Amino acid sequence: MLSIGIDVSKEKVDIALYNGTDYAFKSYENSTKGVKRMIREVKKMRVSKGSSQERRSKVRQQRKRDNKQQEVNPEIHFIMEATGTYHLMYANTLHKNGYDAYVVNPLIIKRYGEEKLRRAKTDKADAKLIAEFGYHNIVNKANDTNSSVSPYLFRPNSKTSMKIKLMVRTIDQLYISKNRSSNQIEALSQYDNGYSKESIKALKSINKKIDHEIEKLEKQIKTLIMNTEYRETYERVTSIPGIGDRTASALIGYFEKFDNFENAKQIAAYIGLNPSIKESGKSIKKRGRISRIGNPYLRKLFFMAALSASVHNTQCRELYERLLLKGKDKKLIITAVAHKLLRQAFAVVKYERMYDPAY
Repeated sequence: MLSIGIDVSKEKVDIALYNGTDYAFKSYENSTKGVKRMIREVKKMRVSKGSSQERRSKVRQQRKRDNKQQEVNPEIHFIMEATGTYHLMYANTLHKNGYDAYVVNPLIIKRYGEEKLRRAKTDKADAKLIAEFGYHNIVNKANDTNSSVSPYLFRPNSKTSMKIKLMVRTIDQLYISKNRSSNQIEALSQYDNGYSKESIKALKSINKKIDHEIEKLEKQIKTLIMNTEYRETYERVTSIPGIGDRTASALIGYFEKFDNFENAKQIAAYIGLNPSIKESGKSIKKRGRISRIGNPYLRKLFFMAALSASVHNTQCRELYERLLLKGKDKKLIITAVAHKLLRQAFAVVKYERMYDPAY
């Protein structure tokens, strides 16, 4: 069993092969050409023991054998960190070629390194650490017939959901740009009109164009959803008071029909709405907070949706009022409502039913 740790950067990746005792290292460019080359060479690579001279000799002998006969090692597991979008080239290509690729939250790898008292911080050292984590926490468990599918296993989105996801994120970036322009307009309005008239006019024109693009993207998303298998999912989710078009579209873009999740707790952990408790003995007992180890964009969407759900959603309103009577902090209450809203969305999609306020 081989664990291959992949440290991904914008232009190149460093890999470390680990068999439980020994290592081998290589570097490739972060491109389609690079990942295909990696797959070809990993099929041939073996992790060798012994001195450096002995290893070089064994590698030369192995290369001669590989030139005569190439064989695929089916027990190879590729592990990498989630690095924005840079890891997607390797993860998608590996999946298409029939290999198991695992994408792990970088914070989990960081904590694993801290447990091992890691001191070195280089690309090679990072790849080695990822390979070790993968071997002990993924490869060994994958070999256990009683274990469930690893939560780190990479599952690519469908073409439709990926398009929706990218368009939803683009809308969010457009709103950020609009807010920035609006703040500049407000600042410029403090000057005499003779100085700021042209600048304000230019910024208002930009905001008008942004509004047009947002409206166009929202229509494209709605058309895309209504003409695909996600129509029923969309209708079920939007039947929940508090969840609007934007949140529903984001859920479909990121989670499709929740097929890759067994329960709502897993999704809450992905978004970062799960509670984080800090207690130790008598001296440490901090107030519970959300973990924030997750997707900040989705967390923001659900936080905003919870504000509406606290008024219009029967169960969410009851939860809000109950926690308010207990004297809980307003922000904590809204977070609890967001978590409740997420569980409702999961339930209506997973069990294929519309929202029932009396349920």
